[in-house]
Amino acid sequence: GYYRYYNRPVVVTTQSTTTYPANLVTITAESVAEDIVALNRLMTRGVISEKDFERAKKTLLNRIGMSMNPDAQEATTEYLIGQIETLHQMHSRQLITDREFKKQKNKLLAMI
Repeated sequence: GYYRYYNRPVVVTTQSTTTYPANLVTITAESVAEDIVALNRLMTRGVISEKDFERAKKTLLNRIGMSMNPDAQEATTEYLIGQIETLHQMHSRQLITDREFKKQKNKLLAMI
């Protein structure tokens, strides 16, 4: 014998396994402005360079209108700025070297 094949349409259904948290918030221009002001203070005091400031500012401005889950965010910009302040204080007291300060500062700025 031989087998006869028929062309039948195949219907594929998918079920989404992605779940979205109900508590998403939109990043506002006001919250970004507060972060930019704080970063500007660091730049004015010489804690970060103008290049560091411009890069972080660009990243923050690109976030306006995005949605985020505030509970899932490990490190807020405010927290990261505080960490840079702490590093600066350690550097001012000569507890860490220039190289150590720059390395850790750049790592924190990359997280913004």
